[in-house]
Amino acid sequence: MAYYWLGSDYLSDSHGENLRRFLFDLTQGMSVEDSLDKNSINGTIDFIHENKPMFEFPCEDCHVAYMFKREGKILCYIKVFDVFEGLICISQNSDLYPDFTSKCMFFEYKTKNYSEHFNVILD
Repeated sequence: MAYYWLGSDYLSDSHGENLRRFLFDLTQGMSVEDSLDKNSINGTIDFIHENKPMFEFPCEDCHVAYMFKREGKILCYIKVFDVFEGLICISQNSDLYPDFTSKCMFFEYKTKNYSEHFNVILD
């Protein structure tokens, strides 16, 4: 989603490079925890319990990707089914993307439809 929504400039983002190294380390057998520490990646992933998810969306039976700016960073939230959700920092410097606006994509897994929405603000 980062490259798709931020474009080719993301290839020059140092934090994007850290994320790519993190993924490469995993393919080489490094543990998730070790690669997170080595590449200074911060994020969360968890089961959606009986508690409310981090964000509410007007879409049922959907996978969700939501990318937004917060405190000078660009973050990406992912929800898979209604089971997992995660939040990860995609860029430590939102100033690298002056034209970026928040974006959201819904993948309806029962109908196999998807939709993109721009300038989405959720709190």
